[in-house]
Amino acid sequence: MEETKTSTTTENNTVTEVTAIQDFDYVTVVGCSNPTHFDSSNLWDVASNLYNGQDGDKAMFINQGIRQIRLYPPADGESSRRVFLIFPELYERAWLDRVREIVENDYNANYAELDSISELIDFVARRRLRKRMIKQMDFFSHGMVMTVEFGYRTGKADSYRLRDAQARMFDPRAFDEDAVIHSYACRTGLGHDIGDQLDPGEDPRYADSLAQILADSADAWVWAYPRRTLYDQTYGTKEDLRVAQETLKKMTVYEAEKRRYDAQIADYRRRTLAQGRGPLKEIPGESPPQPPIRPYTDEEVRLALHMRSRDVNKEEFGVPLDDYGAVRGVRSAESPAGLPMGKMRFTPRVWSQG
Repeated sequence: MEETKTSTTTENNTVTEVTAIQDFDYVTVVGCSNPTHFDSSNLWDVASNLYNGQDGDKAMFINQGIRQIRLYPPADGESSRRVFLIFPELYERAWLDRVREIVENDYNANYAELDSISELIDFVARRRLRKRMIKQMDFFSHGMVMTVEFGYRTGKADSYRLRDAQARMFDPRAFDEDAVIHSYACRTGLGHDIGDQLDPGEDPRYADSLAQILADSADAWVWAYPRRTLYDQTYGTKEDLRVAQETLKKMTVYEAEKRRYDAQIADYRRRTLAQGRGPLKEIPGESPPQPPIRPYTDEEVRLALHMRSRDVNKEEFGVPLDDYGAVRGVRSAESPAGLPMGKMRFTPRVWSQG
């Protein structure tokens, strides 16, 4: 919605009207993952990770995107919306349909597919026309210095690529005054290719980076990694996976015990009623059945449900889509050495000139 505020001081002064847009979008943008063009052994420990290799790699951006959609504020009609945008090249139609079902039904998010970077720019521009503003935008994709590669080494790499020229087309009027953009692509915060390490005295040129260009263009904060990024904990750490496997076994046993208890207590209550006793009374000489003790914590259940979801989707679609999204977020890689770990914040330069 739009709220128009009118301010008048005296009858000789001009009436000033300021239009404030109060409907916000929280937007996740997911690129296509091309595991045939990078070494999976650097990302997955084959001995411990059930989702190592190409099938896990294919789903890593999608699962991180679902996690981010889940973490956004709840959708609240038109005033607050979650939006999931995906570049579909290399993803099978059945996978995309399943992702759409998850984000729309489980998280009340809008789903759309983009087939060029210009469609992303158009999406941003349309926010203003639709009287909406972007509150947060997150990129999950491959990346290189000065580009976000939403179609890395695919047949549509050029048309999917976000370069400096496209970044400059982001309409700042589409972003809220405290909006933020997060890039989880490799080296968005680095201004030139320094190889695997920053040499002594070398300038990383953060001010020339794609992150800074995005901040200036969108007039919004940008958080981006100067280093490469790792998606290796998308399905959890080694310990997470071990706990999830053990908990699934415990859940199977506990659920069977719970069903037996439910049947036993129902029978016990029927017999108390048949003897003319109240349903909460005990039968003389026979104590009521005791419920089984839950043998796991809420956190262990959370990890197990992630694994169960991936197993079900992998069985049906051949790829470990996770209804709950990634178990853990993206993190910094070891290279290029000499750069800060984690994300850096980039502020629009015009803010410091005011």
